[in-house]
Amino acid sequence: MENEEVARLREDIRAATRKYRRTEKAHEQAREELIAAIVNGLRNGVRPAEAEEDSPFKGAYIRRIRDEHGIPAFKKGQPAQPAGE
Repeated sequence: MENEEVARLREDIRAATRKYRRTEKAHEQAREELIAAIVNGLRNGVRPAEAEEDSPFKGAYIRRIRDEHGIPAFKKGQPAQPAGE
């Protein structure tokens, strides 16, 4: 590759990096809000499989979130109930 082409490609990388860094904080805040919404849902009757359908997270990660927040797992056949009922 010519030096000019390499220079252009590297500038593309730097530009994408700048964009990534500008949006990183907003992305992290949105992720934290999503986790809080999932925790609230799990505490109030939303099953992990339902949270998986409604979010970009896979079931294993949702179960990890559940466990990290001390939310008991549903037992098979157990009806969904909000916490405290």
